[in-house]
Amino acid sequence: MYVHPEIYFQTCAWADNDEVWFTVHVGNTGSYAPVTIWPGYVRNGVWTSCPTVNFSLDAGVKSTAKSNCDFSRTTAAYQAYATVQHDSTAEFSMSDSLQVQG
Repeated sequence: MYVHPEIYFQTCAWADNDEVWFTVHVGNTGSYAPVTIWPGYVRNGVWTSCPTVNFSLDAGVKSTAKSNCDFSRTTAAYQAYATVQHDSTAEFSMSDSLQVQG
């Protein structure tokens, strides 16, 4: 998790019986802020990027859509990552490892 006086975010790796997906949850304690997110995931050591997400964030929390970065479940070790840019500051965060069995 990354925490800044105004912007904070966390990357998450998820799995159910059919899919694996990755989300980024961004919060804003201040006023309006445009945010750019470069999400992705690591699967068994291989880094893969997902589509870039841009949104404006008033005070509160938003997350990237499940459909932005999901695929059929396969056995592997996964981690979500993201670089989030707010103003001229870009910060990186990575989730804990998610072990998915067949």
